[in-house]
Amino acid sequence: MAEECKVDCITLNRRLLDWEWYQDMPTKVLFIHLLLKANWKDGDFMGIEVPRGSLITSYPKLSTQLGITVRQIRTALKHLKSTGEVTVKTYSKFSLITIVKYNDYQWSDSQSDSQVTVKRQASDNNRIKKKGNKEKSNISVPDEIDLDYDFLYQEYPKHVNKSDGRLIYRALVTTGHVYKGTKYKFTKEQIAEGVLNYTERKKAENGGEVGNLKYWRGIDVVLNHIQDEIGGEYGSL
Repeated sequence: MAEECKVDCITLNRRLLDWEWYQDMPTKVLFIHLLLKANWKDGDFMGIEVPRGSLITSYPKLSTQLGITVRQIRTALKHLKSTGEVTVKTYSKFSLITIVKYNDYQWSDSQSDSQVTVKRQASDNNRIKKKGNKEKSNISVPDEIDLDYDFLYQEYPKHVNKSDGRLIYRALVTTGHVYKGTKYKFTKEQIAEGVLNYTERKKAENGGEVGNLKYWRGIDVVLNHIQDEIGGEYGSL
């Protein structure tokens, strides 16, 4: 249970009842959603550092997940930014949202353990920054691959066949992928580009909206045909 909660659980203090946004339903729901969706360890996505307590998403994606309008999402994020709950960095196709006090909402065996963890992480982060971010994280290669896949799956609108997609993703970036008799190997950036290209193409077919997801491929199928979606060159093995 303890190990599971380090990954799968968050904690909410009853002080949340006195939070100034508690009665603002879109803001409250969005904040709790972000806590649940944020990454529990450092990673990166398409060359962008995604630290612990952050997630890659988009306004339309959040709107679909929460059942509220994009305008309500924008307003709720404005509220959360104004009181220092989150920071938002916007890119062309997605946003990086970071929960400022993410560690305050994480489960631990004791408060003292939590404090030690927070202090150690702050110390590690400062050390990495001083070295110009050249130092690698201690995440193992398989964990890095799975974390990259989780980012990609989270951003992709149709959430089906996650396990099958993970197996294909692992093969694409490690051993390679056979296509029309030739074996190809892809970088995670190329794969992400291909999935985003497919996503944008499907949205364009629906006037810029996601549309009916039953007409979308599962992410496993997209990955199996990733070479059709990637622009530019990729190497054969």
